Amino acid sequence: MKKTFFNFLPAAVIFGLYACSSAPVQQKIIGAWRVDSIYDYYNGFDFMNKHPHPVEIFRYRTDSIVSHEGMGEQLLFQYYSNDSTLFFNDMNGNPVSEYIILHIDKNRMVLRKNKSPLFPGKNQEKYEIRYFSKTDSTTAR
Repeated sequence: MKKTFFNFLPAAVIFGLYACSSAPVQQKIIGAWRVDSIYDYYNGFDFMNKHPHPVEIFRYRTDSIVSHEGMGEQLLFQYYSNDSTLFFNDMNGNPVSEYIILHIDKNRMVLRKNKSPLFPGKNQEKYEIRYFSKTDSTTAR
């Protein structure tokens, strides 16, 4: 129980900070974002990758296109958001990913992606939290 509370606490704090934010997500997200770390959780087992490699950069454009660069390739997606969720579609408009926005400001962004369990059964929880920092789009390559 104690470990579950401490896993929940950072997300609650980040969500509280996000709730105090005023500018729309669509305005805040424009620019280049580097993945700084990735937290994975699966039924009580967790892992924090503090130095993900290769570096991943997401470049959000004003025309609702995001470029995901990493692992030697560049993928383009359409994106849209509401106040709490970021949606990625492929370039044909088909849904690809959905992220819960835990926090976003001019320099930091935290997204949570709920994932499907690997094994059948009830009461399973699997998710990933990605921590981003805004980066200069010319030096991020």
